[in-house]
Amino acid sequence: MDKLQAYVESFIASLRSTDTLYEILRKLTLFFTSFPLDDVKAILTATATSFALILVAEMGDKSQLVCMALAAKHRPLPVVFGALRAVGWAECNDAQHKRSL
Repeated sequence: MDKLQAYVESFIASLRSTDTLYEILRKLTLFFTSFPLDDVKAILTATATSFALILVAEMGDKSQLVCMALAAKHRPLPVVFGALRAVGWAECNDAQHKRSL
């Protein structure tokens, strides 16, 4: 990872001394054709894994999506109160169901 950071920093430093657009495009082409692929694979793997885990973790939170959709269409305060009431109602029903078991 340090090698990649040094590579990017040297590329940015070389761009600061560039005057013409042609030189910038030539340096960009050289930069991307000689990019260290092992570091890119590690970064992409970490990014994809993080995205997948967060997607799976948040997928079950459909109430959040419903609240966002309702808040976009209606006034936010009644939506918040309705969401809190629904959560409270669900918790009471769950507690009553557990007592009956």
